Amino acid sequence: MEREIIKPMKIQKIKEKSKALNQESSFLCKKLFPDHFKPPTQGELQNIILLVKTNGGGEKEMFKTGLWWLWARDLFIENTITQEEKRNLIKIGVTASLGIDNITIISARSPELLHSKVSGQGDPTLPRSVIAMQKIQSIVEKSNHLLPTKAVLVFADLAIDNFVNIEAVCDVEKTIQENIFLLKKIAEKLNFNSLEIIRMSELINPRLGMLGGSIHKNGTPFEVVGISPRAENLINTSANESFESHSFMFGWNKETSFTHSKNLAITMGLVGESLKNMFPNGTIIHNEAFISRGRLNNIFTDPKDPIPVICLNDLLEKKKPKG
Repeated sequence: MEREIIKPMKIQKIKEKSKALNQESSFLCKKLFPDHFKPPTQGELQNIILLVKTNGGGEKEMFKTGLWWLWARDLFIENTITQEEKRNLIKIGVTASLGIDNITIISARSPELLHSKVSGQGDPTLPRSVIAMQKIQSIVEKSNHLLPTKAVLVFADLAIDNFVNIEAVCDVEKTIQENIFLLKKIAEKLNFNSLEIIRMSELINPRLGMLGGSIHKNGTPFEVVGISPRAENLINTSANESFESHSFMFGWNKETSFTHSKNLAITMGLVGESLKNMFPNGTIIHNEAFISRGRLNNIFTDPKDPIPVICLNDLLEKKKPKG
């Protein structure tokens, strides 16, 4: 049974700016956020003030959204998020402050138990999943302290790395179900009660329907998926970044690595398009060493209306991206 998708009411865009509106937003920005009355935050906060005012909110909603934005903008690596994504992230905050829809923080989790079935490829106690879920929980709780926030964990049961070797040593579907059960147990131990776990294969794409009907578990699309020249460039960058890891972990040559990277990129693009459709007030947290992959979630979305993807700042501090 397919998940019902309920689209919330859209907020109105800022009406044509005037000198009087700019003066008013400038005055309110200085009043509400005196420590941030300077570029670049001044312009962003004034846009928040105008957007809240346009949609019937007052100073309370302006202040709450502004505080959330100042917190959120410290999460991401500045040069990895587009202006369109920033604008949509601000809209997400405004929508939540006005009580129209909760913010949805979305993160993906790889099938760690599946990988552990191949010697040297993982730990069946899922230590990486525990760490990742703790980090997402911290982000969700901080966001929820400022504005209503819920959490979604997408379990990556499509485009699985090293699938051929995994399939040879275990019952893939049974292991996937065991993996999801363990993730739910981890969430219980963490008291991460707001977390919803969704299989990637069960995401609903607006063009293709349920993704499990369009993509094999190994990542191969069942039908040819058209890719734009811009997407091809992003895929090539990501493939080059991933080759060294694929070679070391799986012994893959460049052709095998590129084929998987392309299939993975198409999958990530369809996932981003699906999440944009299912969670209009959602933002993706990208939390893996390959920073360039963060761009792949928007290769099929409208460039003027992407789903925000936050590449966490600590990726630069704790992980060294290749390339």
